[in-house]
Amino acid sequence: MQKNRTMSRRKFIKSAAASLAFPTLIPASAIGKNGFTSASDRIVFGCIGLGGQGRHNMRAFAAQPDTQIVALCDVDTGEGKFHNSFGFPGSPNGLTPALKDLRKTQARYNKASPKNNIKLYGDFRELLQRGDIDAVTVCTPDHWHGIITKTALQNGKDVYCEKPLVNSIP
Repeated sequence: MQKNRTMSRRKFIKSAAASLAFPTLIPASAIGKNGFTSASDRIVFGCIGLGGQGRHNMRAFAAQPDTQIVALCDVDTGEGKFHNSFGFPGSPNGLTPALKDLRKTQARYNKASPKNNIKLYGDFRELLQRGDIDAVTVCTPDHWHGIITKTALQNGKDVYCEKPLVNSIP
């Protein structure tokens, strides 16, 4: 035998009134108070390619008050397995050093960020499938610029790409 799952109007009003009695707390950062930019006015970024120029661009975007970097992508994990022919002297490349660098930049510009909200990727396609990312930076070796930019645009992302955009036109 099935139970009657209907609710009387009186019971519904009591439960609705009880839920309204408790205030909902919304952080100031979400609605743009206390010097924060509201979530609707923020550009959510993913950074693809974290060598010397990629790290420089990441820091520049992280310093802007209306940006939030939520994802980093590089094939180099930062464990020294790749030859660093294009990096700046004394500046290790890859995901782990870039994440540390991003944390320092966020602290410098007083941009509060929970410890685990930045996701690391080894494959740009996984990053581009995220629906919460508005824009990406592409700072990879030149022969990847066109492929990653085209894929990003197909996924509805805005793109900041280092020159040249492509090496040749097919």
